[in-house]
Amino acid sequence: MTRLPVKFPAPVKLSFGLTLAIVGGLAQASAWPRLDWWPFTFLCLIPLWRAIMGQTAKRAFLFGWVYGLALGLSSFYWLSSVMSGYGGLGPVGGFLVLLILAAYLAVYNGLWATLMARYTLKEPMMDARLLAVPLLGATLWTGFDFLKNLVFTGFNWTPLAGGLSGRLEFIGAADLIGIYGLTLVVCFIGLLLASVANVKHQLKAVLWQVLVSAILMICLFSYGKNQLDSYDNLERTSEKSTVAVLQPSISQERKWNPLFRREILLRYENLLKKAQSFDPIFIIWPETAAPFIYGIDQIETKWLDDLGQSVGVPMLVGTAAGEWDQEGDLRLYNRAWLVDGADGRNARYDKSHLVPFGEYVPFSDVLPFMKWPFVQGIFGASGIYSFGTHKEPLTVRNIPFGVLICFESIFPYQARQRALSGVRFLVVTTNDAWFGESFAPDQHLSQSVMRAIETRKPLIRVGNNGISALISSSGRIVSSSKLNDINAYAYELPLTTSEKETFFVRYGYFLAPFATIITVCCVLYRLSTWLKSRPKKEKSNKAKKGRR
Repeated sequence: MTRLPVKFPAPVKLSFGLTLAIVGGLAQASAWPRLDWWPFTFLCLIPLWRAIMGQTAKRAFLFGWVYGLALGLSSFYWLSSVMSGYGGLGPVGGFLVLLILAAYLAVYNGLWATLMARYTLKEPMMDARLLAVPLLGATLWTGFDFLKNLVFTGFNWTPLAGGLSGRLEFIGAADLIGIYGLTLVVCFIGLLLASVANVKHQLKAVLWQVLVSAILMICLFSYGKNQLDSYDNLERTSEKSTVAVLQPSISQERKWNPLFRREILLRYENLLKKAQSFDPIFIIWPETAAPFIYGIDQIETKWLDDLGQSVGVPMLVGTAAGEWDQEGDLRLYNRAWLVDGADGRNARYDKSHLVPFGEYVPFSDVLPFMKWPFVQGIFGASGIYSFGTHKEPLTVRNIPFGVLICFESIFPYQARQRALSGVRFLVVTTNDAWFGESFAPDQHLSQSVMRAIETRKPLIRVGNNGISALISSSGRIVSSSKLNDINAYAYELPLTTSEKETFFVRYGYFLAPFATIITVCCVLYRLSTWLKSRPKKEKSNKAKKGRR
């Protein structure tokens, strides 16, 4: 084995390292819509890699944590206004919620930086090591990204590979390895480029890393382009059925105000008249569209039942639904009703992956203070929904389809479960009126693009105020609405291209869990070595004091 001569730059100072970390975090966030500066997906790790080179574990953690904090604050900054206005916490309280969530998620980035700091200034012993360190870094990054979507029910709003959602040629491989497998590949490419940019190898080493990066990018692009063209061609000749969607654009301030209830119901009646003119196979309403609790508000419940009979077309209606359990307690569900006036049956899907602190209060069963009136008052009625248990697909005109409600669309396993049950297409109902004119609706839409590619199922997205869209199985947004428009739309849904299961649907995650196991083992090993070193250090300090 020959030793490659390497020149390493000196470790950066604290202020410059913090600047690099912030730049990297902002770069990753800017790759997402609406900015859509997608090349930063491959480049965002270069500043962070430079910042942690030669640093101590504590300093590396700080730089990684700041990177994650910048990413979080710039990715879901809109959470502050949501909690401030609709959560009733005020500007300070809303910002604190945002800061706490961003700070928590940034811990994963800090741990990654800590684990990788020890490898950034190690002299390569052979060509293979030039690939081994970036591959380890990509594996650990993927493991931490996957953990973000597991711990505390999960919240990974802007995973690394998701920044490529606007470049279908680069994300076509999601039907093989899913979003987290893509993250591993993209991160590996990014770290190879970071190593080239930050470490002055000999020319042979630089060319070796650039060549591997180029080969991986070409493979990603070629496979994705082939899949894109293939599914586009299939859908051009496929059988299509018309589906109508309603976008009422009802503001959150008016939705639950009884003074506006009649006005809202009248708006739905007018939109339904337009939707009926399209002669659709069924009509889809957005998430919790009905401004009442189905089954509890009797007059409005009868209005919806009568409407289902009069329309004569099956309707998927989003509503809050109430049921009394055997103990006499009221249970609320975030429900999608399939109201079929033809045969009088009402199939349903209840949201199973609820938003923590938005739709339910975590740990309220084991932590008594979570049930205190003061705590419950902070979250209000939105915090007392129950988890749904209905997993079976719904059927319209003998065509099975799967429903994802809002938050569920950011979790790949949810769409995969639906695809495994034999559905022909997916429906995502959502209410993004909480987000105003922020980047959130565009970011949320891009999650649905990834779910369509992973499952290769056409996907219809229906939003209260948008963005409603028809997404083909190629991931292409065939048609979409404008934000805050009030209208009914007709989408020509292709059905004959979505019968086979993708590799991802059939076999699920295999890279991400493997990466997570490696990540957890590395964290535990690092923790154990740190704990073992502490007593020795303390004993050494005591010995020094004794000699004095």
